[in-house]
Amino acid sequence: MSPRTGKLVQYGKRSSTANQSPPSVEPVPKRRKLSASQSSPDISRSTESTPARNPLSATLSLPSVIATSPQPRQRPPSPPSPSPSVSKPHLRTYSQSRSFLVALPPGLASQEISSAETPLSVVDSPSLEPDDDVRESYTDLRTRWGVDHSEDDPRHVPGANNDLMSITELRSKGESRRFLDEVGYLFEGLEVPGMAASVQRSSASEIVLKMCDSEFMRKAKAADFISHAWDAMTHVAKSNDKVLDPYLAFFVALVARDKRDVDDLGHKNGFFDVVLRLLQTRSEEDGLAAIGDVHTASSKTERIAFANLRNTIVNRSDLLASSVPSTRLLASHALSRTPPSLYPDEMLPVVLQSLLTELALLRPRLDAYTSGFALLPAKTHGIPDLEHIDYCLRIIDAFLLGSWSPSIGTATLDVERENLAAGLVALCIVISILNAETKRRHTTCCMESNLRVLINISHLSVEWCQLLIVGPSDFLTFLVREILSQSHWPEEEEVGELEDKAGYIQKDSLDRQCLALALLSNLVLAIDETKRHLRDVVLNPSCCGGRRCAFSCRCPVRLNAIECLVSFFVETNIKSESSSTPELDFFRCHLAALVCLLTFEDPVNQDIVQRALSGVDSRAKTKSISDSVQLFLEFYTEAPGHAEFGMSNSGVDMAARVASAFEALCT
Repeated sequence: MSPRTGKLVQYGKRSSTANQSPPSVEPVPKRRKLSASQSSPDISRSTESTPARNPLSATLSLPSVIATSPQPRQRPPSPPSPSPSVSKPHLRTYSQSRSFLVALPPGLASQEISSAETPLSVVDSPSLEPDDDVRESYTDLRTRWGVDHSEDDPRHVPGANNDLMSITELRSKGESRRFLDEVGYLFEGLEVPGMAASVQRSSASEIVLKMCDSEFMRKAKAADFISHAWDAMTHVAKSNDKVLDPYLAFFVALVARDKRDVDDLGHKNGFFDVVLRLLQTRSEEDGLAAIGDVHTASSKTERIAFANLRNTIVNRSDLLASSVPSTRLLASHALSRTPPSLYPDEMLPVVLQSLLTELALLRPRLDAYTSGFALLPAKTHGIPDLEHIDYCLRIIDAFLLGSWSPSIGTATLDVERENLAAGLVALCIVISILNAETKRRHTTCCMESNLRVLINISHLSVEWCQLLIVGPSDFLTFLVREILSQSHWPEEEEVGELEDKAGYIQKDSLDRQCLALALLSNLVLAIDETKRHLRDVVLNPSCCGGRRCAFSCRCPVRLNAIECLVSFFVETNIKSESSSTPELDFFRCHLAALVCLLTFEDPVNQDIVQRALSGVDSRAKTKSISDSVQLFLEFYTEAPGHAEFGMSNSGVDMAARVASAFEALCT
């Protein structure tokens, strides 16, 4: 029999005689593991309430542990059990190295043990020395690794602990970090010193291509990608690489789709310096606008890069209406969508010069058009860009409305007064011809911007108004034709409300009619000779212009311009009785006021108006116009005064002139 088996037999005999008589020997001191298990009062109570198990079966589960267990620590003998008939079972426990309990400091451990319901004293309790395997708390880990002092935490305040972020913020932060890790290789191609030009161009191309995707832009805004990309691209743009400049202009134009993003970018130092430099790119030096043009010297590699960029702009970005993008067009687009409050003072001369360069190309194209050539051929060299002109006009209009710094005066515009006035008049004629042939969205927006600028400069001084009406009568012919355009434009159901690619809502022709009517009223108020010039203008009310009637109407049936305006008022007045809208009523009242202004202190025009008005006598003829004039006067009485630019042409003065002219017409 082996020693191990002998010990088991001895335990078995002891268990069999336990029920006969209590043992006479002294109780054996409890082993360490069993006494440690009784340190909890819950275990003691649960042990007493459970029935006794067979000691032999409990012992057989751990034979090797009992056989090889070390000798226990010497303790005072425990008091005898009050009920010898109930046998305490042998409880199984784990060693201290596998305990899930946290090691307590000695002082705290003593307090916990003394308060427990256990027969053991503090001295008898097992040693609770701290373990090396115990994990540190999250507070200690945050302090050790400096989580609260992370540089990428925007809410970090030096010396203050950071509050826990929500799960949404943590997810967003993690998504932004993953996004920046994915696009990190793009910045390496731009920021690493000594990188080849081909690698820099490839990185810039990849950036603008990815920015055409809306999902990419959403992540880019959250991760501050735009600011980082701007710094990287402007850094490599200092190398004067003519291929990288169009990429940089396209990048700014893509950012300008959201005014909040371009507002943030506009506050960066050097933003306007870079964009204005791009705006001054000449057409013969712009490889993007003149791919394959003999006037632009570029290598095969550069032509391929420009062709890929143009394909991305036209087919992927849906940014511009023009199919021939250019660097200056992308720059003017970005500037027109930048808040005017950020414009620097030196920006106006640069924008004005770029505008005059484009306007100077219009008059030669008109001469070629009247000679039988195309107005705007497909080739790019020497052809004005109407979309670029539109963006420049919007910037000039913001200046005239006082959106810039008040320290900027109109001296810059006054220096180029003659060239600017002649160019704007030529622009009106070019757009009217294009609208007569094909009504394009971007040409219509350019027309509205041009009329707004002309209205504002007509308030500057009489000299500006004089430049618009002197010489040939083509400009007055254009204004009258534009006012009469409702008679030969499509119906509102056919036109509808369309949105062009630049993001501006284009309504029906009534907007342009009101602008042309306001401009003609300003000219009549500023210069009395305008009434005489209008008497000399003859045209057909249904003439849309064209090659033969580009500058002046040459139709066989023509009427006096004043007669055309009065006849159109009568037609509009009749139309308003059946279907009236607030916009149409305002236009009709304003047209009636213009008719009265044309008769003020001019007997010849009074006779023309009296003959053109419908009615059997003079009282009946003036009755049709009196109601409209009264509504016009009530409107300017309730809302008097418009912005004055050095002239007394406010709404009150105009209302007074209209009232006096109406009284003279009725008498």
